[in-house]
Amino acid sequence: MKKLKTVNLLLVLLFAIVLTGCSDQKTSTNASINENVNLTKLAHILKNPSDFVDKNIVVEGNFFPVCADSCCDDEFVLRDGMNQIKIIKKGDIKIPKFKNAQPIRVTGILKTTVQSPFIQATAIEVR
Repeated sequence: MKKLKTVNLLLVLLFAIVLTGCSDQKTSTNASINENVNLTKLAHILKNPSDFVDKNIVVEGNFFPVCADSCCDDEFVLRDGMNQIKIIKKGDIKIPKFKNAQPIRVTGILKTTVQSPFIQATAIEVR
């Protein structure tokens, strides 16, 4: 009987651990992004990219994969309405598996090529 109580107690503890691990928390791929940062509208960045090149920016939008293949794990597209920009990870941050159109916030550095600007992400947070 004592063994059965111990097993039941262990099951209850295990269940409690599983439940607390599945709580609805915001997830981030890096240190938590400050809630009081100044967000920059993606439309403003795309209209005047030279004002933001090599500067740290924070933008919000929706996640969309570049492709369905696993070779594209280091980049994705951020869309805000009709505007979109490519996001490429910088350093050792991990890009989690997002759902299509999931709202996210990206902190990073704006870079540009001859074709278009892109953001090197330093932190990504699910909104």
